Amino acid sequence: PLQKELQKELNIDATHYNLFFSVSFFPNIVLPLFAGYLADRIGRRPTLIGYSFLLACGQFLFSLGVSNHTYYLSLSGRFFFGIGSEALSIVYMAALGAWCPTKLAFALGTYVGVGRLGGIACNIALPYTFKATGKTSAGFWLGFGFSLGIFLCAISVSLIEKYAVSHGLFSDNSNQQQIIPLCQVFRTFPQIFWILSILCGLIYSGKNSFNYMGSALVQTRFGFDIQTAGIIISIPLFMIIFGNPIFGAILDKTYKNSVALIISSFVLLVALIYISCLPNCYRCLQAVVFFPVYGLGCTLFMAAFWPCIRYVVDKSLTTTAYGLCFCIQDFFNFASPLITGIVVDKTKSYV
Repeated sequence: PLQKELQKELNIDATHYNLFFSVSFFPNIVLPLFAGYLADRIGRRPTLIGYSFLLACGQFLFSLGVSNHTYYLSLSGRFFFGIGSEALSIVYMAALGAWCPTKLAFALGTYVGVGRLGGIACNIALPYTFKATGKTSAGFWLGFGFSLGIFLCAISVSLIEKYAVSHGLFSDNSNQQQIIPLCQVFRTFPQIFWILSILCGLIYSGKNSFNYMGSALVQTRFGFDIQTAGIIISIPLFMIIFGNPIFGAILDKTYKNSVALIISSFVLLVALIYISCLPNCYRCLQAVVFFPVYGLGCTLFMAAFWPCIRYVVDKSLTTTAYGLCFCIQDFFNFASPLITGIVVDKTKSYV
């Protein structure tokens, strides 16, 4: 939401701004595979704590760089933040498969939905902290506080699971399953896994590129102020929070994930064509209408997609499979924001 303000404060163009996102995805073109494999090897608990600590360190460096107007320090923070956040998501998704095997779509839907509260907090809180303090760094330091909360939550989850295992309340077989050598992993996954991973990369890279520049687009093309723009672009996030668990519960009973993936991909395509073809207008309702439709497509896709990975691979390789899927997704995510920034700089248009 503070794209224009951050560009001005750090004296960077849209290409360098979008590099913040590309650099966070760049290491994850490869590293999530090893992060997932490591979790399958040594267990969830130590990796949860380690990855959340890395995430907090990355946010600290980014906030410090913005405070000191040091672009490359901020960029390094995004690098480490990206590694920690992706690895943490991989382990949590695999853990939910072990904790909630019969309600997987609902559990993952709730996890993804609640996770979007952070996006809403960012979209709404950052403009207000900037208005109150006149500094873009204030909101990012608030984000560092949240990242410390994530670290404490990871420690708490690890302790709760350890207690449950020691008291016979939960059977943890994650370290007792036969682990296939990493060099043989690629041959063990079926063709449908690779198709799903490429679909994930295409959908998420397009969605993320739009999200990163959504606030600037709403302000530039449709004349909304920064605070209103933050609320408008949060509409899809609100829909994900409430819609994901509902769609997940339905899919747990119907197992129509493949149909849901087709429908959601079509809805997203129609929504993005609509906003691209919509003429510029001042605070028009037509622009706002796009966001609920877009949010519906995102919500249905997320609820349907993530359980599919566990359904199509061997249970002992679930975390590794999520890691490899994230690698493919982040290959697309790395290139997409960079290309988007270059196009915006060259054309001076968000269409």
